[in-house]
Amino acid sequence: MADFNQMADIFGRDAFSFWAPLDAKFFANVARFARVNGVAYVAPFWTTYFWGNVDYAPDTQGLPFDQLRRRANRAATAALQAGTFTPTGQAWGDTIR
Repeated sequence: MADFNQMADIFGRDAFSFWAPLDAKFFANVARFARVNGVAYVAPFWTTYFWGNVDYAPDTQGLPFDQLRRRANRAATAALQAGTFTPTGQAWGDTIR
């Protein structure tokens, strides 16, 4: 079983914006599965990333989870105030419309 530090390293990867294209494909597949199988409700996880995430760059690639989470949360707060979404958030919106 993974310890907390290993899990934090893994969860920290979720904060990066480069996942957006894969997230969009995943949402489309989940929606297709739900329609085909009569699933009435799908709830996404870690929706903070619908509003804010972190670009992968030399200055962010080695940051620990807590710092990545803080950066993503700051970006999400600003985006919520501005009424904007990340590409991942836009993909989810497109999927449920």
